[in-house]
Amino acid sequence: VSDVSYAVVEFTGSNWKTQRVEHSYTNVGQTETETITAVNSLSRAFLHVQKRTSQNNHADFGHEVRFSGLTQISFSLATSAASAANHTSVAWVIENTQTLGEIMDVTRATGGFTSGGTGPETNLISIGKTLTDLSIASLFVNNVSDESQRSWPEPILAARLISTTQYELW
Repeated sequence: VSDVSYAVVEFTGSNWKTQRVEHSYTNVGQTETETITAVNSLSRAFLHVQKRTSQNNHADFGHEVRFSGLTQISFSLATSAASAANHTSVAWVIENTQTLGEIMDVTRATGGFTSGGTGPETNLISIGKTLTDLSIASLFVNNVSDESQRSWPEPILAARLISTTQYELW
């Protein structure tokens, strides 16, 4: 049995720009980049990422996708991924161009689990700032594992905002 949570979001109005970037990998453990149309500010842009592959080790399950500048997105697979063949990531670049009034404010961080253990394991992580209102905040997470095992569902990661200053990974 699996439970699924989802949100359908429609970005309407003149203050939103979206771009779709598809990347097929050629190397494991190395950063590969794609050029995008420049975003105005990284504090008003974020990525929604997706991945497909036919590989089946933990390290093949995830990917790291991030902005590496206003005009570039970086993609990487774990060093222990079986191969780069048959790995494709899609990044949706979502930008809010509003600069007056209440503007979107994106905060980025890296972190996660550094040790194994008996699951489910949970970690509380600081957001790095205090959010104004949880009812208008959202959390987007990338998942990458560097293990070459095949014991499922360990590489599955979930995240939720638990306060105006922390989120939880489990």
